[in-house]
Amino acid sequence: MISSSVRSRQPAREPWSLERLLLGRALALDHALDSSTHASYSSALNSYLAFCQLHHFPLDPTPDTLSLYVVFQSHHIEPRSVDAYLSGICSELEAFYPAARANRRSPLVARTLKGCKR
Repeated sequence: MISSSVRSRQPAREPWSLERLLLGRALALDHALDSSTHASYSSALNSYLAFCQLHHFPLDPTPDTLSLYVVFQSHHIEPRSVDAYLSGICSELEAFYPAARANRRSPLVARTLKGCKR
């Protein structure tokens, strides 16, 4: 532990629980996006959550799940829009699934998206 011989002017503070720290961080991250971007990302996330629930898939955005989502969504909306949806989904889920962005850039997802765009 690091100690200092200089007295701190900081007031004594009580430690926060991990739960309180995580909640505070979640709120800060929630406010980091512009409100219009947040609304778009939330819509994309809702779409992905509905897809996972409908097909009984886990929420973890693996390359396999994301590529299946691309195929499904591309049947319902413009495939170029699915590309934007993936960005929103990963932005919203990466706090819970750190590999979300890497999975989104995987060759399987990229090629699936490319095929759907054609």
